[in-house]
Amino acid sequence: MEGKAHKGNGKTPRLGNTRIIRYSFSTIKILLKIKIKSLTLFVSYSILKLQTKIRKENTMTRFNLTEGEKQVLRAQLYFANLNCGAKTVEVLIDDNCSWADVSDLASYTGFNMAQIKGFVGSLVKKGILGTEKINGHMNMIHINDWFLHQLDKELELKAIV
Repeated sequence: MEGKAHKGNGKTPRLGNTRIIRYSFSTIKILLKIKIKSLTLFVSYSILKLQTKIRKENTMTRFNLTEGEKQVLRAQLYFANLNCGAKTVEVLIDDNCSWADVSDLASYTGFNMAQIKGFVGSLVKKGILGTEKINGHMNMIHINDWFLHQLDKELELKAIV
């Protein structure tokens, strides 16, 4: 019986040692849709990861930040998350609680006060950070809204630097 279709013992028909599987056209369509959806999800996820990486690289290259400036900006973003729970740029735009002072940034980064003042001054010139006097004497540092509007709103804060 080799090479000929036979019923066997009442189970799935076989052609030699190969099982013959019968699917209706609608079943095949459903199986293909599932495969296509899973492939689409995988491709979408991969594209999203690549876009996030490109956005992050573009942010750094567009503003030409030094390593010290990046560390200070990371610290500022950390305090934004700590102060108002912001995880994305959009949330921070809605409620910009990214306040910190020089001593906060120094303790977070490990730089001394003079270095922090230099990095902050440079970031202020680039429009990324701003400073304001509170109670007439203390300079509070915050992330400028202008800088936030240059970024993709869905970008997570931790992905910026």
